[in-house]
Order: sequence, then structure tokens, then C-alpha cells
Amino acid sequence: TGQHFGAVIVDVRESDSTVKVRYTDGGFKRFKVDEFQELVSMQAGTPEMWEEWTASSLEDQQTEMERLHEQIMVARRLKDPKWEAEMCQRFEALAAHKDKIDALHISLRDAVSCGDFLKAHEIQQLIKKEEASAEHLVSSSRSEASASTATSSSLASSSSSSSA
Repeated sequence: TGQHFGAVIVDVRESDSTVKVRYTDGGFKRFKVDEFQELVSMQAGTPEMWEEWTASSLEDQQTEMERLHEQIMVARRLKDPKWEAEMCQRFEALAAHKDKIDALHISLRDAVSCGDFLKAHEIQQLIKKEEASAEHLVSSSRSEASASTATSSSLASSSSSSSA
């Protein structure tokens, strides 16, 4: 009553007209759609301003996720299940980091709005750590992709020179 909670919609089930949300504290709850619509504010949030804890790497993560998704689609078209599984695994790992970062940002906003600046600082540190971990995943993924592209190029050039 009168309190605001950050939450992310994780499932919408048409069969029983329910919506499942994940709260920033990690808890889950399923609501009837009618009840959910009464509880949710349909007003847009305030525009986000850049803050010292905002990472510029978030755009890179999204781009990397799009790149991985494209590779998954190419692997499916080429019917290469091993490559597809590897790209799916990388995509899911990066998505998990992104979800965790998003949840931490919600917790950060909650802590600041409650005036708990010590907790906000602790959450900032967790965000930085999670972003560094995601960036490591992205950079290792890019270096492996570069290595596989170089290997493919050298194989293609060696096969064309051997046929000459």
C-alpha cells in the first residue's frame, strides 16, 4: 500500500490470463491480468540521464548480442548444430549478465529513492563487477570469432592454391 517496487515481466500466459513478474529482490509473483493492470502505472518514467555509474559498454553488449543472434541464425541456415549450440551458449551467458545488470540498476534506483546511499554505493560496485565480467565475455567471444574467421580464410586460400 503506497509503496513502489521495481519488477520485470518474465512471463505472460494467455491460457489463464496471468502475468509473472520478477521483483528486484529476486522474488516472483503471478498476477491475474486485470489485477496487474490496476497495479502498474502506465506513465512513462523520467528520461534517463547519464550518471557516473552508467556504463558505455551497455551499447556494446547489445551489439554483441545482436551479432551472436545473427551467428545463431547463420548456423541454423548452414545446419551446423555444434556452432549453433556454441553461439546459443554465449548468447545466453551474455543475456544473463545483461539481466543481472538491469536488475541491479533497478535496485540502485530503489536504494537511492529510499535514501539508502550506502546500499546504493554497494550496488554500484556490483554493477561495475558484473559489467567487467560481461565485457570479458564479449572480448573473449570477439577474439575467438576473429581466430575462427582467420582459420576459415587460411583454409579457403590454401585449398584454392592447392587446386591451382
